[in-house]
Amino acid sequence: MPKNPRSVDQAVAMLLPAQVEALRVVVAAEQEAFPDGSKGNEFLIVLAGPSVFVMFDQGPQPTIPSVSAAEALARAGAILLTQSRTGGYRGSITSLGYAVASEATDEVGHQEAARATYLDGDAFRTRHPRAYDAWRRAAARLESHPDHLGIRGAGADCREAIQIFADDLVRAYGLMDQVPDVSKTKNRIRTVIESQRASLSSRESQMLVALSGLLDAHFTFFDAVEGATQAGTHSGDNQQSERTLGQARRLVFLVMVMMAEVDSTLMEFAPV
Repeated sequence: MPKNPRSVDQAVAMLLPAQVEALRVVVAAEQEAFPDGSKGNEFLIVLAGPSVFVMFDQGPQPTIPSVSAAEALARAGAILLTQSRTGGYRGSITSLGYAVASEATDEVGHQEAARATYLDGDAFRTRHPRAYDAWRRAAARLESHPDHLGIRGAGADCREAIQIFADDLVRAYGLMDQVPDVSKTKNRIRTVIESQRASLSSRESQMLVALSGLLDAHFTFFDAVEGATQAGTHSGDNQQSERTLGQARRLVFLVMVMMAEVDSTLMEFAPV
């Protein structure tokens, strides 16, 4: 397996959180496909409509945000990527990629706890009570009913949570007339973020630019995972059911990250 002179910290600095999460997903899929622990196995990147699948010779076929996410991982040295004659990609994880994924897994545990604590706090629950309730309901469903019915319900709760959160924001910042369509969740949140940049310093404004980029990446990943989750609930395969439950838990995590990061950043730089 080829080594890369770039350090883990350097690689992570080149990647968005959703791209690091995509790498973790691919590493986990390889571990499931090759329980003997072998590494550096080749995978294919396959486009199926709006979804981008990673396919090993056997095992799961997880989704990643986009082909550009894979290209970003290649630029950072986390995977090797070559274009096939058919226009798709073949890839494999590098030693640096495994190190990045391992560190990210440890960090995710800490970050997940910190973000959950933020959402559980009185301030967030006061600003977004219905969004908080929908998010918590999604998590509770998966614990009490980890079956197809519970997974579908949790997916709907996650979508409801982020839509209500967006509605809370546009109302709080007085932008209902600009973005009244409740189905345009990402656009509504981005409009709120962009509306606050003019009153900030250049450096503070760049924080909101970065927040918009983070939002875009997470929504792309959210949509892909949601699609895979919905498709998985129609399968009778036990292994597929376990993977679908994992995808549903990832939806709960992504909603938590988006709400915590957007709310905390706006409260720091542009509170209402």
